[in-house]
Amino acid sequence: MGADVLARFDPASPAALQARLDAWRDESNHERPHGAIGHFPPSSRYQLSLRRFPDTLPPVASEPAARLLRVSGQGFIVIDRQRDYLSEVIPSEEVEVRPLAANRVAVWSGPIRLTELPLGEPTTDRAV
Repeated sequence: MGADVLARFDPASPAALQARLDAWRDESNHERPHGAIGHFPPSSRYQLSLRRFPDTLPPVASEPAARLLRVSGQGFIVIDRQRDYLSEVIPSEEVEVRPLAANRVAVWSGPIRLTELPLGEPTTDRAV
């Protein structure tokens, strides 16, 4: 990435560093050939998507008995003092915890069911 910029450049200020990194990014994307794409610059392969991203996302519909929990920066959620690892891919995001039968819950991220967990077990930091 920009490590080669930092190795050859001692910035006088954060603004000078940002200007150098911006120039490096532009060169890497628009001028420098990349072997994985036939020695063309990445910008020669870019196509604007025809799909539009909505300005605001619709709220996620949740079940009445569900709870929203925030995933920690380390990828854990805590349900009734029980700590379970989900994923570091979604730090600070909310997941929906839906009750199931027999002391179990399902954990959802939007429309994706991530896992099912047992409740009330004395273990902590259990990996999912």
